[in-house]
Amino acid sequence: MLPLTLEQIQSAQDRLKTLIHYTRVVTSQSFDAQAGCSVYFKAEHEQKTGSFKVRGAFTKVLGLDLTQTRGVITHSSGNHGQALAYVARTLGIPAVVVMPRGSTPIKIQAVQQYGAEVLFCANTTTAREQLALALAEEQGLTIVPPYDDWQVIRGQGTLGLEFLAQVPTLDALVIPVGGGGLISGMALAAKQINPKIQIWGVETAAAQDAYRSFYAQERLTIDPPITLADGIRSQTLGERPWQVIRTHIEGMALVSEAELIETLLFLVTRLKVWIEPTAAVAAAALFFQKIPGLQGKNVGTLLCGGNADPQIMADVLCCVQAQLDLRSAHSDPPSTVG
Repeated sequence: MLPLTLEQIQSAQDRLKTLIHYTRVVTSQSFDAQAGCSVYFKAEHEQKTGSFKVRGAFTKVLGLDLTQTRGVITHSSGNHGQALAYVARTLGIPAVVVMPRGSTPIKIQAVQQYGAEVLFCANTTTAREQLALALAEEQGLTIVPPYDDWQVIRGQGTLGLEFLAQVPTLDALVIPVGGGGLISGMALAAKQINPKIQIWGVETAAAQDAYRSFYAQERLTIDPPITLADGIRSQTLGERPWQVIRTHIEGMALVSEAELIETLLFLVTRLKVWIEPTAAVAAAALFFQKIPGLQGKNVGTLLCGGNADPQIMADVLCCVQAQLDLRSAHSDPPSTVG
């Protein structure tokens, strides 16, 4: 028996209709030529709070008895924290967000501007979870997990419903993986609509806890990863997402930091989309053809977040552009005279 039925995900979608954006789908012939397949990008970087996370946060909080809680709390490196802060403000309840000290400054500022209290902790999943749990018990707050919760996963599943309604001919979905809430929710929705659709997850090589877990068929934990994709710096998959991932996806792929950055540059300059590095992770697996069997297929992927730090982006993109220019100069044939 599936942990979430299609009807449950559809009812969550109905509840969210007036609360979130119905985001568009973007295509690029130039990207398709490089990827060898027809790629459809779901523009969740244009979603409220700049990421898909608001879907899960709203779904979870709307299911609570708000008269029985003093507020909500979560732990997050940024996007889920922003989402919960926005949801709490919309519904008129207090919110606290525990964030790693290494979080991107622009994400910290956004959480605070949405009205949540921010408390900092060490850059480990354990530190985040322990502090959030202690504060919840001390202050009578309700925990809204970033990914390891069926209601949060249910909310992320609405993205799968929406995407397949827009592009019913998709043969595969290629999805970035952090804690696993996004891919597990989308997989549950998509597989019930089209059992033949392929689901692939993608991580950077520096943050390969899900990759290693999937191929070992055992949920593993890694050291705090160092990757530009701050949205997937989790150390292990959530228990609930793992139940779905190990049985409902076809495989996992890895991309290097260099491949991630080159893809990010292409998306920003050619698709004209302002996205954070994590939003280019799954696209990089397509851009560099890391996933077998997708040649000539219709493939959906996500621009999952747009909360990019302008200074970090400027530094990274300038560096990679200089490297590409240098590579191009060395590959040009010698000129002739006369």
